[in-house]
Amino acid sequence: MNFTSNPLEREMKRRPRPRAPRPEKPREGSRCCGCPYWRGIPCGSCFQSLLKKPGGR
Repeated sequence: MNFTSNPLEREMKRRPRPRAPRPEKPREGSRCCGCPYWRGIPCGSCFQSLLKKPGGR
């Protein structure tokens, strides 16, 4: 039941849905900056160095 003719009244009655927090980005200049595997903490071994091709090509 609506008490007014305001179209936003229906929105105000809805329960808020929880959203997952976004992971923070690593600091600029750190070795994890730009890593596609960043999940909020540094990993044990650097995946960026493992993804590089052997021989420096």
